[in-house]
Amino acid sequence: MAQSYFRRLLGVRSEYGAAREALDLLLRSWDDLSFAPKNPITPADAKRALDNLDFTYFIRLHAEFESILRDEVSSKGGAPKAKVRQLESQALRARGIRPGSVNRALINRLEAIHRYRNSVAHGAAPGALVAFADALRDFNTFIVHLTP
Repeated sequence: MAQSYFRRLLGVRSEYGAAREALDLLLRSWDDLSFAPKNPITPADAKRALDNLDFTYFIRLHAEFESILRDEVSSKGGAPKAKVRQLESQALRARGIRPGSVNRALINRLEAIHRYRNSVAHGAAPGALVAFADALRDFNTFIVHLTP
C-alpha cells in the first residue's frame, strides 16, 4: 500500500514539473505561437499562473497527503477525522504505532508544513517558507511509518 502512496505523491511532483515546463515554454514562445488558445489569455495571465505555481502545487501536494491519510484510516476500518494532524495520529494508530513514538523533529516539520499550507490557502502572510521538495520528503518519510 505504501508504494501506491509514494506513487501518488510523486505523481503530484510530476504534474508540478510538467506545468512549470509548459508555462515556461508558453511564455518563451508567446510571440511565435501558431495557434490561438481556446480561452482568451494574455502573457500576463500566463506569468501570473507561473508566479502562483509553487503555491498551487504546494496545496495540491498537501491535499494528496491528506487524501492518503484518509485512505489509510478508512482501509483499516476507521472513520477519518477532519483535521490533518488528527489523521496522522489515526493512521499511525491504525498500524499499531503510538503517535508519540515518531521522531519529534519529523512531527515538528509536518506541523510547519500544515501551518504554511493554511497560510497560503487562506491568504494569510506565510510564516517560514516550506519548499515543495522539503514537504514531499517529509510526507514520504511519514508514509514510511505506515509500511507494515
